[in-house]
Amino acid sequence: MMLKNYIKIAWRNIIKNRLYSFINIFGLTIGFTGSLLITIYVIDELSYDNFHENGDQIYRVLREFDLPDLKSAFQYTPSALAPTVQESISGVDKVVRVQPYSETVRVNEKSFIESSFIMADDGFFDVFDFNIVEGKAELEQPNTLVISKTMAEKYFGNESPVGKMLSIGALEMEVTGVIADVPRNSHLQFHFVTATPPQQLNWGRNNFITYLLLDPNQSADLVTNQIAELINVNTGQSSDAANHDFIPHLQPLEGVHFGTGVSVSITAMGNIAYVYLFIALACFILVLACVNFINLTTARSVEKSREVGIRKTLGGQRTQIIIQFLGEAVLLSAIAACIALAIAQFSLPLLSSIAGKSLGMNSINSGFIWFVFGVFVLSVGILAGFYPSLVVSRYQPSRAVKGVVTRSGINWFRNGLVVFQFVASISILISTGIVYKQLQFMKSTGLGFNPDEVLLIEQTGFLGSQVPVLKEELTSLSGVQEAASGFSMPGTFFINSMWQVRNRSEESYNLDYTFVDFDYLKTLEIELVAGRDFSSNYSSDSMAVILNETAASEFGWSPVEAIGQEIYQGSLNFTVIGVAENFHYESLHSEIYPVALFGPIRNPRYIAVKTSSENTPETIASMKIIWEKFSDLPFEYTFLSDFLSNQYQAEDRLSKVFGTFSLLAILLACIGLLGLSSYMISTRTKEIGIRKVLGARESQIILLLNKQLLYLLVLATLVAIPASGLIMQNWLANFPYRASLGAEVFLISVSVAFLLALITVSYHSLKAASVNPVETLKSE
Repeated sequence: MMLKNYIKIAWRNIIKNRLYSFINIFGLTIGFTGSLLITIYVIDELSYDNFHENGDQIYRVLREFDLPDLKSAFQYTPSALAPTVQESISGVDKVVRVQPYSETVRVNEKSFIESSFIMADDGFFDVFDFNIVEGKAELEQPNTLVISKTMAEKYFGNESPVGKMLSIGALEMEVTGVIADVPRNSHLQFHFVTATPPQQLNWGRNNFITYLLLDPNQSADLVTNQIAELINVNTGQSSDAANHDFIPHLQPLEGVHFGTGVSVSITAMGNIAYVYLFIALACFILVLACVNFINLTTARSVEKSREVGIRKTLGGQRTQIIIQFLGEAVLLSAIAACIALAIAQFSLPLLSSIAGKSLGMNSINSGFIWFVFGVFVLSVGILAGFYPSLVVSRYQPSRAVKGVVTRSGINWFRNGLVVFQFVASISILISTGIVYKQLQFMKSTGLGFNPDEVLLIEQTGFLGSQVPVLKEELTSLSGVQEAASGFSMPGTFFINSMWQVRNRSEESYNLDYTFVDFDYLKTLEIELVAGRDFSSNYSSDSMAVILNETAASEFGWSPVEAIGQEIYQGSLNFTVIGVAENFHYESLHSEIYPVALFGPIRNPRYIAVKTSSENTPETIASMKIIWEKFSDLPFEYTFLSDFLSNQYQAEDRLSKVFGTFSLLAILLACIGLLGLSSYMISTRTKEIGIRKVLGARESQIILLLNKQLLYLLVLATLVAIPASGLIMQNWLANFPYRASLGAEVFLISVSVAFLLALITVSYHSLKAASVNPVETLKSE
C-alpha cells in the first residue's frame, strides 16, 4: 500500500511539473539511447571469435622483427613452419596453414570471380568450429573443397552439392561438405575452403597464416621458445644475434580482431582503444544526463522545501521523504529507458551505417544482459535522485514551510556540475575536431604517387598472357593517358620475404615486394631519385629491380651507390637499375617499409588506368566493351583514390561517432541550461522588474543574467583545453604520420560551445528582460 502511494504521488508530481519532468525525461532518454547504442556496438566488437569451443587454446603465429630501424609484425609465415612445428614440438595438438585468395568459378558456361577462397590444411575444421550442415568437412585429398550454404544455393540451387564437381580456375574440384555461413564476428571470412596442394616447403617466402591448437596443459611461452629454436636451426638465424628478422610470437585467437596480445603493433580489423573510448563516451553521455537531473532538482529545492516542511510537520520521517524522491527519480528513469529502447531500435540502421556492419537488438538478446540493463536503469534513477533527496529531506520544518533555506552549498554544487558538463562537452568537441583533422590529413597528405583519376581493374590475373594485349587496347582509348599492370598496387597485398646481396651472403634482408610492368612508375607518377625506370628497350629489365629509398638505406647504400648492385633469393638474381622516392604503398598507419619493384616475370593481378578528367563515364563504358572481348568475367573496377580512402574506415567511423555524441553532449548540456535558466530566472522576476523601474536597460539585464554562465564557461574551457589536448596528443602518438594539434580546433570547439550555451540561456534572459515591470510587480 505504501509503495502504491509513493508511485501515485511521484506520478502526480511528474504531471504537475510537466516542463521540468519533460526536460528530465528527455535528458535521461538521450543518455540511455546513446549508451544503449554504444553498448550494442561494444558487445558486437567484443564477441569476435568467441564461438570456437577451444578458442582459448588457439593461437596465430606472428612473425616479428627486431631490426635497428624496424620493430613490426606480420601475420604471414613460411610454408615450412607448420609441418616442422607439428613434427617437432609436443603439446601442439594441431597446426594448420591458411592462405586467402581469389579464383574463378565456372558453372553452365558462366564465370564468376569469387574473392572469398581460403586454402587450408586438413585439420582446419578440427581447430575451428564452423558449423557443418551437410556432408563432411574433409580436406584430405587434393582438388576437394568445402563451400558455404550461400554458395551451395548460388551454384546448386535446391540440389545437394556434396559429391558434385565445381570448376575452380583450371581445375575440377569435388565438394565434400557444406558449412553454415561464417559468422560475421569471425576474423576469418570465407565461402570456399580448398585443400592445400603438395608443395616444396620454403623458409624464405612468407605466404601462409599459421594457427596452432595447443594442449590445455601446454604453455604458450614454452611453445614460442621451441618455435624460435626451430627457426634458428632452419634459417641460420643465431639465437645470440642482437638483431632478429623472425621472432615468433603466439597471438591468442581472442586478440586477433583487435591486434592485441602482441608486443608490437599489427594491422587489425578492430581497435580495442576505440572500444574503451566508446565505453567512456557512453558513460559521459549518461553522467551528463544524470547531472541535468541533479542540477534541475536541486535548483527547485526551495519549491520542494515547502512540501517537505508540511510532510515533516505532519509526522513524515526523513527516510520516507528520501524514498519518495528516489521513487520519483526511478520512475522518470524507467519512463526514459522505455522511450530509449524504442528510439534505439529505430536508430540501429544509422548505427550500422556508421559502424560499417549489420547490428541489431539481437546483439544484446540475453536474459543476463536485460537483467543488467534493468539494474542499470534502477541505478541511474537512484544516482540521479540520491543527492537531491538528501538535500531536500534535511530541511527544518519551520524554515522549510516559509521557503527559508540555505542555498549557498547547493549553488556551489550546482555550478560545479555545470562546469563538469561543459568540460565534458568541450573536450568531446575538441576530440572530434582532432580526429577529423587527422583523418583528413591521412587522406590528403602526399603519398609519393598520384592516385587521382586512376582506375584499378581487378582480377586480371585470370587473363594470363592476354594482359599486355588488353592493356594496349585500353591505352588506345582517347580518354586514357597511361596504363600499367602489376601483381600489387598501392593499398593491396605486397609479398614479403628475405633477400640477400651478392657478395654479402652472410646477411639477409627483409623486403616487401611485387612484380610490375615497364609503365608502372610512369602511370602512378612515382619519381626516381637515382638510376632509370624500366624500359622495353632493355631485354635484361625483366630481371631488374627498382628499390625505394628505405630499401636502399636498409642495404647500406645511398641511392647512387645502389645502382648496379645485385640482390638475390635462391636462383633468382636481380640488378638494381633505379631508386624511387619513398611512396606510401600501405596506409599512413604504418611507416614506409623497404620495398622492391621487380620486372614483369609474374602474371599481374591488376591493371591501373590513368584517365583524363573529362568524359570519364564514356571512357569506363569503352573499357568495359574492350574487357568483354577478352573475358566473360564481370568487369570490376574501382578508383584508386577511393580504394585508398577505405584504409581509414576505423578513423572515419571514430570521427562520425565522436561527432554524433559530441552533439548529444552539447544538446544535453544545453537542455540542462534551458531548464536551469528557466527556473533561476523565474525566481528573479521581481528583481528584474525593480531594476527596470530604476532605469536598467534590457542589455544590462541580459548581461547580468548571463554573467555567471560566462564565468562557468571560462572555467570549463580552462580545464577542457589542456585535458583534451593531452589525451588527443597521446592518441596521435599512435600514428607515425600525424597532423599537428593546431589552435583552430580548440578555438572552433570553444566558440561552438559558448555560442550554443549563450543562445540557450539568452532565450529566457531576453524574454525576462523584455517583460513589462508592471506585470512582474503587480502581485506586490
